[in-house]
Amino acid sequence: MKAVFDQVFVLVLFFAGGWALCSRKIIRDEQAGALSACVIYFFLPCTMLRTFAANFTQAYLTEKFSLIFVGSSATVLIVLFSMVFSKKLSDDRYQQGVYEYLLVCPSYAYIGYELCRSLYGDLALLDLIVFSIPSSILYTYSVGYCKILDKPLNAKYLLNPTILAIAAGAAIGLTGIKLPNAAGILLEKAAACTAPVGMLTAGAAMAKYSLKEMLIDKTSYILVAFRLLIIPVSLCFILHVLSLDAYVQVAVLMFAMPVATNTVVFPKMIGAECETSASALLISHILCLFTIPLLVELML
Repeated sequence: MKAVFDQVFVLVLFFAGGWALCSRKIIRDEQAGALSACVIYFFLPCTMLRTFAANFTQAYLTEKFSLIFVGSSATVLIVLFSMVFSKKLSDDRYQQGVYEYLLVCPSYAYIGYELCRSLYGDLALLDLIVFSIPSSILYTYSVGYCKILDKPLNAKYLLNPTILAIAAGAAIGLTGIKLPNAAGILLEKAAACTAPVGMLTAGAAMAKYSLKEMLIDKTSYILVAFRLLIIPVSLCFILHVLSLDAYVQVAVLMFAMPVATNTVVFPKMIGAECETSASALLISHILCLFTIPLLVELML
């Protein structure tokens, strides 16, 4: 458990660093936005490209294809629950969409991926990414993205750097193309920046909100309880009942993660209220220090 705690603690320190630097105006909003863009458009795609190019072979695809099916089923189940539950928390249609996104889309790209790679290696990371692909396609970059930005559904949102990098990496892996050494070094160093810089931007995202007000928002505690404990534990129980214990690891490393930064960033982009999202972002990153090690210890 200590090894897991140490990994999560270091990432939360980056989160706290982003909040401190931005709240003291050492990093300004436009600079935080530039850091976020680096993660979205460069560091995270490099992680995907590196992982898939090195490990996504025909043998892997044949053996682990079921990850896509189970990941799809888990995503649909959580989306349906979140759609119903969010309506009990608010009568406002847009706010329901924000709560729904918060419950469906955890911060697995910044914490889950790094935790998985550090604890279990690159092959386990590939399993986690493949398991999370259905969530990205079915919700994060489609239905959920449009709801939280209050836009009509459009397939073009799937043509984002992360999905394109996965496709390119998969093609390289399946064809057996060997990348030049310099490319491998570049991808490795860029991938190493994803979690630290991502967590800095996550902390910066809620720096303008009052710390006291964020800590007393009652709705955020309900959302965080479901985000960190009730959803992942329930999902693991269902997998166990269905004799799908082989998928518990990826389920925990994806769905037991704290609130994603997008639940604050996206509403801010259209001038919508996001105080509860900021509160849930802060509280979930504090409490995940204890919930993630506990769930990893008990479930894995």
